[in-house]
Amino acid sequence: MALTYPLSLPAGQAVRRIAIQSRSTVGFSESPFTYEQQIFAHPGESWTAQVELKPMLRADAEAWVAFLLALNGRQGTFLMGDPVNVLPRGTWAGAPKVLGSHAAGVKSIAMDGFGVGATVKAGDWFQSGSGASSHLHKVVQDATADGSGLLTLEIWPRTRAALADNDTFVTTAPLGLWRLSQNGGWSFELAQVYGLGFECIEAL
Repeated sequence: MALTYPLSLPAGQAVRRIAIQSRSTVGFSESPFTYEQQIFAHPGESWTAQVELKPMLRADAEAWVAFLLALNGRQGTFLMGDPVNVLPRGTWAGAPKVLGSHAAGVKSIAMDGFGVGATVKAGDWFQSGSGASSHLHKVVQDATADGSGLLTLEIWPRTRAALADNDTFVTTAPLGLWRLSQNGGWSFELAQVYGLGFECIEAL
């Protein structure tokens, strides 16, 4: 059977350490005479990650080696989330959904359907889309639903695609779409056990 992207990570809790970082395209200039500063914020925003796997024996390691090879460098994509923070800090109570249509590239999302007093917390992950359209976002500001179940999500990065009225988000074990950051972007060390790691970037 031919490979179909995006791939899922091999089964099991194999991640030892993951460093997820944000990158923003923000220009900066400073006058050499007055030290006045100018900021130029461009739309480019994305995630990068460095993943270190737990030491493992060959029986488990080969599944990861095969997974990395199947990606064929930067060609293939895979789904991955934050393996530690799989639940939100806020309650997200009710049946939250997007209120009205939103263009791609926004950082504020109007929502309704929350229970009265439901909360979202800064740092909560959520997933928009599914499969090859999956993208990870973080809430950057606490919010509490009003008496009508309304609130506004302030997020990073900006949305990748337009949102339709009543769209919903995944808040438990959300996933994003990734690809290796370079061809041949994985390594392993062999002693009595295998140690593997790889670097990846958000697939856009």
